[in-house]
Amino acid sequence: MNRDYPNFGRDTNPQMEWQQWWRKLIAGTFSESGAAIPDEKLHNFSNHLIELYKTSICWQPCNGSVELLQQLRKDLKPEKCKLGVIANFDPRLQTLLQNTKLDQYLDFAINSYEVKAEKPDPQIFQKAMEKSGLENLKPEECLHIGDGPTTDYLAAKELGWHSALVHEKSYAYLVKKYGEDIDRDHVFPSLYDFHKKISDGAVVW
Repeated sequence: MNRDYPNFGRDTNPQMEWQQWWRKLIAGTFSESGAAIPDEKLHNFSNHLIELYKTSICWQPCNGSVELLQQLRKDLKPEKCKLGVIANFDPRLQTLLQNTKLDQYLDFAINSYEVKAEKPDPQIFQKAMEKSGLENLKPEECLHIGDGPTTDYLAAKELGWHSALVHEKSYAYLVKKYGEDIDRDHVFPSLYDFHKKISDGAVVW
């Protein structure tokens, strides 16, 4: 779907509404399974899933994220540092963050559909810098934490940001698959591990 209709249909010509993108994905899933569902019933079911998947029924914060955000919010000066989310997602992102109670720790959230750019596109990272509202903010003053070696870690690093990769695979595996630009000291098996090392001053950028 994303290959044929990039960025939830945003980059499709003509542009596809993101709700239509999800309906098409759901319909294709049932079609490939051999299930024959009347169009009206499938449409209603798709709309139900679209609404359901912006709630805490279908999503929950990943392990360690709340503790890390609480600590960062406690330690950082709000006038000098902003916390935000950059996500390859549709406009439900803000509602989803509210429903999972993560929005209370964040200053902004950017979804790829509305800014017309998906990670690893540099534009979405630039939008985040602008959204922070911090004057004269430089790339080397930004830190990105993510679990995608290409879309998160390498994309941010190539723009001059500091970058941390949270990934369950070994460093050897990551280097073999994604190249030697991945720094061993900036790969963490979990957010708990990242949190501990940051708190202990054990991470050097």
